[in-house]
Amino acid sequence: MSQDRTLREAIETWMAQRHERNATALPFGPADLYEFLLHPAAHPRRAEIVQALGEDPRLGAMLNELAASQREAALRLAGWDIALPKAAAVAGEGTGRITTEGGKYTIEIRPRLDQVDRGLVVVRVAAAFRDQLEGETLVVQDSRGQVLVRGRVVDGEVSGELESLEGIDYGFVVRAVVSGASP
Repeated sequence: MSQDRTLREAIETWMAQRHERNATALPFGPADLYEFLLHPAAHPRRAEIVQALGEDPRLGAMLNELAASQREAALRLAGWDIALPKAAAVAGEGTGRITTEGGKYTIEIRPRLDQVDRGLVVVRVAAAFRDQLEGETLVVQDSRGQVLVRGRVVDGEVSGELESLEGIDYGFVVRAVVSGASP
């Protein structure tokens, strides 16, 4: 093989190699990459996936596409979360703190010292979701649909006064209302 190649020959060789590489099957499918995206440190095939990501740009593109769709879903859909009462979170027992099942929010009900039938509700957004939800509106409802607080996330929190602690069902639904989405 001669060392004197024309530009055309070099491009043709490159195109042929590119076509061969694209014709080969990907070593990992979207399901494997999605699991890797969710749990990168604990994925059983982590080393294989990391190596393949460095070797095949198609995998990197697929991973980027999955990550983008996951971020969009987190903003649009995963703002919903629920909290179910546990033994320590019972009405009339003073301050109650419940973390939602998805771990995105902590809801705290604090009775007022001077009027124990009234209180304050504070919702804290978990650190992993603060950047996504900062400035967005959160709506917290008890399981009967009573809105306890509706407000914008500022410094990872939303708070509001409760006119009455009586009748609150201590199972909660938290919903993030993303800008441009319907409330």
